[in-house]
Amino acid sequence: MHHEDRAGVNAFIRGIDRLASGDLPAAVLMCTNRLNALDPAVRRRAADILVFDRPDEVQRLELLHRRLGDAGFSKADLQALVAATGEQVKRPYGFTYSDLTQRLLPAIVLDAYPSGAHQAVSCDRTGPRDGADSAVQRLHRKGVLNASVVALPASFVFA
Repeated sequence: MHHEDRAGVNAFIRGIDRLASGDLPAAVLMCTNRLNALDPAVRRRAADILVFDRPDEVQRLELLHRRLGDAGFSKADLQALVAATGEQVKRPYGFTYSDLTQRLLPAIVLDAYPSGAHQAVSCDRTGPRDGADSAVQRLHRKGVLNASVVALPASFVFA
């Protein structure tokens, strides 16, 4: 660790110790995507360490059903999305909650719009607008469900 980094960690630890020895009750909440990279002295001062794992199949299905169930996605579409967002050969980890809510769902919404910004938005819920493939197939084709799309944010989250 560089001198500047060490000085920053020491100042942070002194601040935590001052709060702990003060007369006012205080809670310090720290969040990181790299738990194992935390300085051991910081970890020793934690009253509890909570680890949030990636959502499993049941949790992904619940999230996707809650957000897409009333939008015309069939159970088969949702199951296909759950499978596509789980562990894969080229991506040995599933999507994070953030990957699902901040990348996948917005991509699905954008995919629902016609390609021209000047065209009217269709509210037809009978199926895919082109009738040839499912929403999941279109997302695969556009690269939304490919590992390369989510590798960067997903790599920052520990399992």
